[in-house]
Amino acid sequence: MKKVGESNIIQELEKILGYKINTKILSDADIAEIKEYAKLDDLTTDAIMNNKFDAKSYLDNIRTCMACTNATECQASIRGYVPVMDSSAHIAYRPCNRYEAYRKNQKIADMLGDANIPPVYQSMSFETFDINRINGGKWLVNRAKGVLSHGNDKTANTGQKQPLKPGIYFTGDPGIGKTHLAVSTLKLWIAAGRAGAFATVPILLQSLRKGYEQKDYDERIGLLCSVPLLILDDFGTERPNPWATEQLFTIINARYTGGKATIFTSNLSIEQMEGRLGEMGIRISSRIMGMCDLVTMSGKDKRIYD
Repeated sequence: MKKVGESNIIQELEKILGYKINTKILSDADIAEIKEYAKLDDLTTDAIMNNKFDAKSYLDNIRTCMACTNATECQASIRGYVPVMDSSAHIAYRPCNRYEAYRKNQKIADMLGDANIPPVYQSMSFETFDINRINGGKWLVNRAKGVLSHGNDKTANTGQKQPLKPGIYFTGDPGIGKTHLAVSTLKLWIAAGRAGAFATVPILLQSLRKGYEQKDYDERIGLLCSVPLLILDDFGTERPNPWATEQLFTIINARYTGGKATIFTSNLSIEQMEGRLGEMGIRISSRIMGMCDLVTMSGKDKRIYD
């Protein structure tokens, strides 16, 4: 039997169709782009051309992924996965970090319910924070943004000489902007493709109690202990009792030992909080001071000033 090569088939098709078929699916620029994205020193042009259909699929998909700005609207051919290429120009897929963080954030929202960012806070951002209303407003914004650097004083630009701690304990009078700074930090954190959660402490404790009824307590407290960034808002407004204090200690201790970023907002100073929580207060405050910079805010009450 006579072997028919690819070129012969193409010639026959061109006769039938009446026009030339472009068989070069990858241009030189495409090949250069593939090499740039793949970042493999041993990936050759020959390997790419020997697997040109894999290479073309990789290029189309990686372009889609590189242009993605919102994991919730993932347009990848395999949703939630990013293409990778080996030195033989074969394509494979790995989970997308942004999409994984988005899914974890969704799970946190589903699990914690009302303990996620309340609608009234959704419009808060660093751009809407009035630095002129608060003493040291510009420094406060820079310090809050410093949480995004996970303690890297070179990227935080806060003017502090010592390395930043992973979290902040914001204290001050009501309406001073503590929650505003905390929410703004969390929103930037999530926008960068990382998982984070907001919890008003009394509501958080209610959510944990529901966990007993719904038989998912361990999963709920596990999320609070392990999520990379947790905002504990209105810390100190919860009704102090042995059960509540034990839950807070469990969460705070796990985050301290795990080096997780945590932002507290409270009307109480660390000393007042310590006294309010009784015997466990010293142990809790010790861990807070170990993982957070203590930042006292002062200025005009936004609720009155506006």
